[in-house]
Amino acid sequence: KMELSGQTLDARKFSLSALAGDVVLIHYWATWCEPCKQDMQLIREMQNRYAKSGFTPVGVNLDATASAAAAYVREKRLPWAHLYEEGGLESRFANEMGILSLPTMILLDSQGRIVNRNIHAAELETELKKLLKK
Repeated sequence: KMELSGQTLDARKFSLSALAGDVVLIHYWATWCEPCKQDMQLIREMQNRYAKSGFTPVGVNLDATASAAAAYVREKRLPWAHLYEEGGLESRFANEMGILSLPTMILLDSQGRIVNRNIHAAELETELKKLLKK
């Protein structure tokens, strides 16, 4: 089981355990990562389509400073939680899961088990359909 907790960009406390029962996509991203931004458009579509079925995305931002990330989330109106801690790819969030490159997306089933440690955006909907059918 994956553990993930900390503060969001808007200074709220977050714990993955609060999403028990949901299928969760953890998206590690940064504002300097263009493919990450493309993934977010798809993640938003998936959230719109599958939120009622129990799908919840969670962002983990690995920018050097929070201000750029917070501005991006506001500008793009990304409604899911985005965790942040200083340090970028050297931060606790990156080190805990061995994140070496962006984007990295980890998909968890409704029991909180890791289903795919490096899922690609193109595979996301297929996997969600499988996991949310139950």
